[in-house]
Amino acid sequence: MLRNIVLALLLVTSLRGAFAASHFDIDCAENGLKPKVEPQPIDARVTALDAEGKTLYDGYKKLDPSIQRFLTEEDVLMFAEETDVTIFKGRMQKVVDGLHGKSADQLESELQKIAKKILKEDHFSTKEITARLKDWKAIKGTRWFRLLGDRTLDEVRSLYVGDVAGEISPTSLIGRYIEATKAQARKIQIPVAPGSTELGPEKWLVPVSAESLEEFKKIAETDYFISVLGHAAILKKAEVVTHMNAFSAMRLPSVNTPLPMLMLKTSESERLNRYLSLVKSGNYQLWYDELKLPWMMKGYCKQGGYSCCTHWIGNLPIGDTLVSEYLFPGTEEYVMKKGQYVIKNGQYQTKIKPVVTALKPWTPKNDKQKLLTSIWKVPGNMQLSEMIGQKAANGRGEFASPGWVIRTLMGGTTQDRVPVIFYVVNDHKVAIPDAPTFYYEQER
Repeated sequence: MLRNIVLALLLVTSLRGAFAASHFDIDCAENGLKPKVEPQPIDARVTALDAEGKTLYDGYKKLDPSIQRFLTEEDVLMFAEETDVTIFKGRMQKVVDGLHGKSADQLESELQKIAKKILKEDHFSTKEITARLKDWKAIKGTRWFRLLGDRTLDEVRSLYVGDVAGEISPTSLIGRYIEATKAQARKIQIPVAPGSTELGPEKWLVPVSAESLEEFKKIAETDYFISVLGHAAILKKAEVVTHMNAFSAMRLPSVNTPLPMLMLKTSESERLNRYLSLVKSGNYQLWYDELKLPWMMKGYCKQGGYSCCTHWIGNLPIGDTLVSEYLFPGTEEYVMKKGQYVIKNGQYQTKIKPVVTALKPWTPKNDKQKLLTSIWKVPGNMQLSEMIGQKAANGRGEFASPGWVIRTLMGGTTQDRVPVIFYVVNDHKVAIPDAPTFYYEQER
């Protein structure tokens, strides 16, 4: 019973809300420490809450005092103050709502019921649910966030492919897809550049056809992976979103279309959801608006060398790590040596020097820009390209080409982020050839 949980719990406090805007932020200061900030009084913290946070806190204060001994004020404020990955604020609201009228004797059973419902809807296994409940009772670390569904990248990988690197577990989502459809998957290595002899890490190539599409959608509808297809469109939650405010339910692309599966952990996925919701809102319908070009916020950062309909993907600010500067591809310049242009194979050689720019506070000039204060921040969330180990590729301008984005995900990006490439075929039960043909907008 919860009565037997050590009363030391009453002394466990967290000043996280007083020191950082988000539980999920990781400071990138050189010494690894956040600046020292004096803790604020509870009254001041409550006054600073947004509307949803205030509703959550007010609901908590109405709980039976015996429950408040175990779900402490600091626990609830940790969620109420969360302004970045807000999905957990809503989930804690479900907990508080479910505990109204209950006593401490009922807390554990009610909490298990609520948590199990949330976790099962998010594809957690019985084993995972049991482990999270055990950690919650043992007062381990970020127990409340884990109980309400926070997934690490390792746990996302386990969900999709399993725990053994380079293999697909039959109990994983993709393993179940292969078993249900009899898809003829195989391992493959993709060159890191067109015509290159350098191969990227080994990936699984998993075929999808019209016949297996509904089974594939069970994977595509989950929230932890994205793919890129066509002319810089993003596939997320079985929906295709373009840079021009167009979005639609996923349909099967043309035969031979590759769909590299880029995995995101919970916090990264939620930041991307927020970004894409603004793309779909109708407020940002152009590839050259403030959502895609951060330098349009006066004083925020220097302008990059590319303004095109693709490079926004590499610049997506969705990583946990907070950084003080961003990198953008610079302008293309001719290579010169001793005052002469360098010519190779009859062509002038060019190079791109990345733009590295500090991020500075900016003031919204209208209501439209106010919507972007959760996107373009100081310090900023790490860009997607750096987050997946492709910062240099972004600097070379490769995220400014749809073909290069797809090539980069298939070729050079590690298994940790892209373990699987889905591949559209006529018949997913036919063996994949040694040298499959991929159809996508070519690198340029």
